This record gives sequence, structure tokens and C-alpha cells, in this order.
Amino acid sequence: MTELYDAVLDVVPRLRRYARLLTGSSEVADDYVQVGLERLLETPRALERSTITFDMFHTLHRVISDNEIRLDTTISSKLSRLEQELLALPVAQRRAVQLVTIEKFSHAEAARISGQPIEAFMECLTAGRAQLRRNLTASVFIIEDELLVALDISQLVEEFGHNVCGTASRSGDAIRGIESCRPSLVLADVQLGDSEAAGIDACERFRDRYDMEVIYVTGHPDRVQRALKREDVLIVPKPVERETLRLVMGRALGLAAA
Repeated sequence: MTELYDAVLDVVPRLRRYARLLTGSSEVADDYVQVGLERLLETPRALERSTITFDMFHTLHRVISDNEIRLDTTISSKLSRLEQELLALPVAQRRAVQLVTIEKFSHAEAARISGQPIEAFMECLTAGRAQLRRNLTASVFIIEDELLVALDISQLVEEFGHNVCGTASRSGDAIRGIESCRPSLVLADVQLGDSEAAGIDACERFRDRYDMEVIYVTGHPDRVQRALKREDVLIVPKPVERETLRLVMGRALGLAAA
């Protein structure tokens, strides 16, 4: 029995995270989890270690309804953009995306946890993923005077699910491009062919005016820090590493989970 309780405790952090992302509130989530655990442990002899994770998620959804979740959903401005968009989905879609994408249950397991036929569950999962893609896709402008580097960065941006709305290798072209496509994010080299600080000048000119985020992709991070003297400067050093770019873009776009 001690071994079983230890297994339950191992899953509790996942269950709390799931419930928090489902409702947007840590307090509400913990209340739901508490009720679910009490119900689960009323008949501990029926539990098996091999299925405890499934049983805990399944029980949680036996003690709360979609209507309760909907009423308790809190979309706070303090949450990441990803969390806000997730919470804006209908409950069934939100639950389906979380169970499969975040909690890594199979489609069949997630459908059983949800109490839905597999066909209905798959419709929710497909619709939820499509809505998130539409809402979270960013338009990205790239300023880079080395063609191969620009192509590599463009490919990574598109692999991350975003759109490259334009590129430029000179500050003048960058200014015209930014004015034209009004991107939500700019990835900018610092030293362009026409100036050592051309990338900085072009981006800072429009950063506040168009409410766009800027990431400086540079082999000279110290130069950016000296020039801007801001604590919130986002920098990706060259040579660009895929995971570093992905993480910094997530921060810039508010996609990093809290």
C-alpha cells in the first residue's frame, strides 16, 4: 500500500499542472485535485500502480463537469500568451489538446479520460490544435546581410510554425519592409553592410511605434547591451542554435509557459 501511495504522490504534480492549465487558477485547480484524490483513495484496493496515472486523470473528470470548468476558467493577463489562448478554447478542445500534447496520453486513453467516443474526441483535438495554430502564428521579419544565415533562420522560423513576412539585408530595406508588413517579431542582425549598428537603428525606430518585439541575432552581444542599456533586450548569439532561437522566440511572443 505504501508503494501505491508513493505512486500517487509522483503523479500529483502533473495532475495539479493539468488542472491549473485547464482552469487558469492554481487555487481552483488544487480544490479539484483534492476532491479527485479523496474520491480515488476511497477504494484503494481497486487501484493498480501500472494504471495509476490514467486512473487519477480519469477520476478528476468524473468529479468535475465541463460546466464547472467553464465557470471557473480564469484568463489572467499574467499568464503566458500560450496559456491564454489555451484557456480561450472551448473546454472539450482545451482538455483534448492538453491530454495529448502536454500529458502525452494516447488518443484512446485521452478519449476515455474525457468520457467521449473516440470520433468526438478526435474532432475536439483537431479543432483545438487548428485554433491554437491560427492564434499563435506570428509574422516575423528577418534582417540579415548574409544570405545563407538568413535562409537558415527563415527555415527555423517556419519550422516553429510562424510566417516569415519579409527579409532585408540593409537598413533602408528593413525600414521599408517593417513599415509594409508590420510584423509581430523582428529577428535582426546588428552589423549590416551599411553600418555597424544599422540593425539596432532600424529596429529601435519602430519597436514601440508598432508594438513589435525584437530579437537581436548577433555575434556581438556586448555591442547590443552597450548601445541599448535595457534589461529586457533579447539576444540570440551567433552561430544560431535551434533550441536557443526557439526558447527566445517563445519569450518574445509570450509563448513560454509560466
